[in-house]
Amino acid sequence: MSNPISQLLDSSLENIRIPEGVTFLGDAVFAECSLLSAIVLPENLQSMGGMTFYKCASLETMYFSDSVYSVSDAIFDETTYDSF
Repeated sequence: MSNPISQLLDSSLENIRIPEGVTFLGDAVFAECSLLSAIVLPENLQSMGGMTFYKCASLETMYFSDSVYSVSDAIFDETTYDSF
């Protein structure tokens, strides 16, 4: 059974630590969080939907494990972060 995060409603967020147990980030979950600069992903995260970080213009730091095996298209569109 997966434990997804599907939508974030706080666009003023600057940094976040996703709790352990979350295995999937839904499409555009952090879209347009223009102040988000750092994110820590859980050790057991497996998959990220499309456009997960779309227009996260301040995103500079991301911590994640090698458990991520599925990354959809365009997760970093219109961000300064350029690789995964």
